[in-house]
Amino acid sequence: MISYDVVCPEQRLKTATELIEKDDEARDILGLQKPTLLDFQDISLKHTMLRDSAKTLFKLGIGEDPGQSGSGSKRL
Repeated sequence: MISYDVVCPEQRLKTATELIEKDDEARDILGLQKPTLLDFQDISLKHTMLRDSAKTLFKLGIGEDPGQSGSGSKRL
């Protein structure tokens, strides 16, 4: 397993490019569409909105602590 915090940026770019190429090849074989930049922006926006919603619910006292990912701790 590669530790990405010690790998140089050039190696990270090379690894990312290889993974994208493999994903593109697999999508071609399966006849699936390749994601566009807008698809990735939508995904990023959804994650941001979910995170912000979780923080707001926690501040209101009705949601789980977003800082405790997976722990299930609730504010009372």
